[in-house]
Amino acid sequence: DGLPRMDLWKGCDGYCLLFMDGGSPDVFTTSVVPGSLHPHWSEEFTFTLKKRNKILTIMVMDKDNLTKDDMVGCCYIDIADLAQHSKKWSEDHDLWLPLKNLDEKMTNKIQRTRLHVRISLVMV
Repeated sequence: DGLPRMDLWKGCDGYCLLFMDGGSPDVFTTSVVPGSLHPHWSEEFTFTLKKRNKILTIMVMDKDNLTKDDMVGCCYIDIADLAQHSKKWSEDHDLWLPLKNLDEKMTNKIQRTRLHVRISLVMV
């Protein structure tokens, strides 16, 4: 919620990249929500986890047509920790995660920005 204005004339053309650590080949991309500081994706992705997969990274990006896309920020979810604190494997997790960015200028812009993520861990 509350993405910073990234473009001169409009808000942010936000989309997300999602991937797991541990060499997983799966990288998912949400659709782009043009010109919104409060994008809503409501998209679903499925990762097949291996023992070496521990961290889910979600990068929030700003789509640019003329230059390379800008990273707004990213957040990390420790899947192993989430699973350890689950009462059962089919439990849903509703998370509000702060975005992080190493660029000091961006850090100030996103200090109150939170990404709402719903995760379901399912044992197969």
